[in-house]
Amino acid sequence: MKILTVEDIEKDLKVNKETVYRFIKQGDLPAFKVGGKWRVLQEDYEKFIIRTFRPTGADKLQETVQRAVDVVATKRTAKLVVIVLGLGVLLFLSITALALGGPTNLWGYAFLILFGSSLYVFVTKRKDILR
Repeated sequence: MKILTVEDIEKDLKVNKETVYRFIKQGDLPAFKVGGKWRVLQEDYEKFIIRTFRPTGADKLQETVQRAVDVVATKRTAKLVVIVLGLGVLLFLSITALALGGPTNLWGYAFLILFGSSLYVFVTKRKDILR
């Protein structure tokens, strides 16, 4: 059984002596006096550290949920960017084709219809992307 001084705790926690005294006075850190100076049992100090500074189960759960939400949001955003870029390309090709006098042959129309319909099928089949 090891006994710690206020100075030991101060150095370990990298806080002022007043902070350690406050923990003792509030009853958070069990302590006793020897020769007018406060002493703390190491096992009481270790319990205090665990109780005070380590995250609780609720904190860990909240942190895990937040990370999961961030990952889902990132994936959803990436998929949405792909869809928007695809629609942008389709719009650009359509405008370019119309600006040049429209598709001059059947293959031009076929390309626009095929590209647009494949993008439409991709988006509608993957409704989960936008959820």
